[in-house]
Formats: sequence, C-alpha cells, structure tokens
Amino acid sequence: MKRFIFLILALIPTMVLAQFVPIGIYFTFANAEVTQSEGESYYEFDVMIHGDNDSTKFAELQALIWYNSDAFGESIKQTGNVTITPGTLLPQYFYRIHQNDNDLNRLFVSCEYVIEGEELASVLPATPASLFHIKIRIQDSNQTSGISYYEPHMRNQQFYANHWDLYNPVVAQDYLNDPLSGGTVPVVLSSFTAAINPRGNILLTWVTQTESNCLGYRIFRNQEDDLANALDLQTLINATNTSQQQTYCFEDQELQEEGEFFYWLQSVDFTGESTFYGPISMILEGHETDAPEAPLVNRLHNAYPNPFNPSTTISYSLQHPSAVMLDIYNTRGQKVRSFTAQHYQAGLFSIVWDGKDHSGRKVPSGIYYYRLQAGSYRETKKMVMNK
Repeated sequence: MKRFIFLILALIPTMVLAQFVPIGIYFTFANAEVTQSEGESYYEFDVMIHGDNDSTKFAELQALIWYNSDAFGESIKQTGNVTITPGTLLPQYFYRIHQNDNDLNRLFVSCEYVIEGEELASVLPATPASLFHIKIRIQDSNQTSGISYYEPHMRNQQFYANHWDLYNPVVAQDYLNDPLSGGTVPVVLSSFTAAINPRGNILLTWVTQTESNCLGYRIFRNQEDDLANALDLQTLINATNTSQQQTYCFEDQELQEEGEFFYWLQSVDFTGESTFYGPISMILEGHETDAPEAPLVNRLHNAYPNPFNPSTTISYSLQHPSAVMLDIYNTRGQKVRSFTAQHYQAGLFSIVWDGKDHSGRKVPSGIYYYRLQAGSYRETKKMVMNK
C-alpha cells in the first residue's frame, strides 16, 4: 500500500506539469492616422494583440512603447499629451488601465483584470484585436512618429487570467514611422506576383509596406487583359492596417482548364473607395490528374535573387497553419529586421526584404543570415547583399 501511495504522489507533479503548455502572445500596431480636433493635431493608433490560438484568457498585460520625443515632446503622460482608452478586448468594469512615463521617451501602459475568478476575463484571440487606443498630441508635424515596442522589458510580464502562468514567447517587434504632416497612411504595394504552388494551383502573393483605413483586398480574374469584364472571385481578404511590411497570399483553386490567366488586385477602404493593381498573368499547363500531389513540408527556401541589391524574396512553405517569425541578422549576430505573420492555411508564402533595417535605413553590403521560426520548426540560411 505504501508503495502504491508513493507512486501516485510521484505522478502528481508530472500530471500537473503536463497540463500547462505556454501560448505565444504577439503585439502589433494598427489603424495609425493623423487627426485634427479643436485646432490641434494628434497621432492615433491601436495596440493590437493575438495569440497562437484562442484557448486562453488574460489578466495582466503590459506594453512599453518608445516614441519620437522631437515629435511629441518628453514625458507625454506627465505633460498631459497622451490619452489612452480601452480597446475592444477590455470590457468596462472588468479591467483597469495603468499608464506612466517609463522614460523621457517611453510610455508604459498596462491592463489589470479586477474581477474574482476567470469567468469574465477576456479571451486572447487568435487574430489581432485592439487592446488599447492611444492618442498623442503632435508638437512638431515635420517629424515622424517613431513608435516601437521595447520588447526585452515586456517579456515575463504577460499573465494568463489565473495571474500565475505567463505567455511565452512574447513577440513585440512592430513599429510605426509615419510622417505627421496629416492624413492616413496609404496602402503602399511593393509587389504583386503569381506562381504555381506544389498543388498545381496559381498562388498570388502581394506585399504591402504600409496600410491604413483599408478594409481588405479582392481578386479579379480574366483570360484576357480586360479588367472591365473580369470575374470577381468573391473573396475579401482582411487588411492588417499597419506600417510594418505585410505579405498576403491567395490560392486560386477553381481553375479546371489550361491557359493564360490575368489577375487584378483591388484594395478597398472603409469609405468604399478602391484602387486596382495589375494585371499580372500566369500560364497554367495541364498535368496528369492521377499524379500524386506533392506534399507540403515546413521548409525555408533559398532567397532569390542571391546575391541581391536592392531587394530579395524569401519564400517558405508550411505544412500546417502557423504563426511565423522571420529574423534577419548581420555577421555580428545583431538583428537588423524582423517580419511576423499569421497564416491560417498551409501553403507556399514569401516575404520581400528591401535591404533596410527596422528604422528604414539601408543596410551595408555583406553577408546576412535569415532565420525562420514556425512552431517548433527552425531553419537558418545565408544571403549576400552586393554593393
């Protein structure tokens, strides 16, 4: 009997530990714009969060945010130059917002769950949603915003609703560097390409450098270079509305015949106005219908072109839906640029690196390493930027 009791007690810690699997939390920015009110100009944006999945609720979350003090002044909380309001994830009465000047040009803002029990706590969503809305009075409109997270001090500070377990990893690498002279950040498209994926379907990929006030994107297709009579594929792909580079993909699974196909991309804003890009074209050739489908695997592909100047495309394939992080390092091990994305289906994806660091400065020529992380999969490859 004593041995039986000992075995049970020995198993309890293992069982308890096996129940907890940490979930990653991701901080981004969205909906950045310059607004006017009573003769004053303001820069407004949302702090957005999402997790690896929507299986948890959160209690205390905090963000440390750098800003350009030449644009907004120093100690913006003390001087009354900032207003912070709860986002859609913070229901009234359930959460309290705390804010302070963490440094002369760094803002601290956090939320605290103040209800007993976890039932009324908010779910950490799997897709980005607003945690805080921040509005800062502009002191010098000739400057840029210079907004970014201070990720090192945000780690080990993001708690589940039980006030004990921590979200891990904490990824907060987005930034905003918008001009403050007025207006919203437009959609700036840097590439719109087509390719044949491993399933034999046409895969469209487009990359944006900035977005704001964008509802989403639609795809149009025709077998001729004729937009007026092109077919609307009846799909709206939601925009992320951030100044961080974003990559979008659409797989056309409806084609049953060979031939050349033309595609147009339409960006639609919240006012209903739209802009068309394209066309791009791709020739779809016949293949044996009974041939086995090439299985998708997690893989980081070689950058192309490589060597490159000024930009290169980094492609990767995912066997399953996943959040991904692509980091670029110099030979000294310093991280010069990071990209994050949440993919809701398996497939082939790509990111265009414009050869600039996170501050928008052109990096020097030389050897760089790019590292992909998708779940437990990690791989690193080398590329060279020419003079």
